[in-house]
Amino acid sequence: MFDVRTPIDALRYGRLDDADLIASIKRRNPADDAATAVEHGSMGLIFRRVSFSMGYTLVPVEVVCQGSVGANDPPSGLGLTYIGQISSVQEAAPPRSESVERALLDYAGAYNRALVVHPAYRFRDVCAPGEPPGEGPNAVEKALWARPMQPPSSAKDLGDAARNGDRALVETFLKRGDPIDAQDPFRLTPLGWAIVRGHDDIALLLLGRGADPRAVRGESDEWPKPEALAKAFRRTAVLRAIAQRTNTP
Repeated sequence: MFDVRTPIDALRYGRLDDADLIASIKRRNPADDAATAVEHGSMGLIFRRVSFSMGYTLVPVEVVCQGSVGANDPPSGLGLTYIGQISSVQEAAPPRSESVERALLDYAGAYNRALVVHPAYRFRDVCAPGEPPGEGPNAVEKALWARPMQPPSSAKDLGDAARNGDRALVETFLKRGDPIDAQDPFRLTPLGWAIVRGHDDIALLLLGRGADPRAVRGESDEWPKPEALAKAFRRTAVLRAIAQRTNTP
């Protein structure tokens, strides 16, 4: 079965010498691999570790994504595999040359770029080719969050429909029984995406159907709860509706 992790895991487990590993990577066509991945429903990106003064962050190679991607915790559903000494297995492997790392990064960059522009890639509007600014993606960069990165693909679930601002499909997926507070790989619920994209009518609809304005998964106490997003983006009507529901000022 297809698995893009094969050339990356060769580094992780140390089963090939440098020359054979580089040759095996160069024999693969990253664009073909990306197309095959989408056909199999795999939306995962290849990440790399970037060190800075306070530690390190994991970022997708040659791709920028919106959402909470910082710290040591990339979007769980998009963290397909990693490049860099970040696991005990990798640390136990023999040292690799810079040529190996360069070959891996070249492959990863070409794979990621091809993946996010594929017409069937689910998160086309959230990820696009490019390099993150500074030390990594900024989870509170409003200008980056608020607009689609590329034209969106067809919505597959309630989260996609809310992110795209498609009210009719939101209604359809609600009737289908999609979980109203389901979090996607970016840790955002449908309500959260409706808020950051400025689809207030959909946010109000979801609140009226019982969406939780304080639903969150992860380490942060406040981010990215829908309520915190509404405050960050100054969605007055949404904040008013949340206050009425929760009896908070």
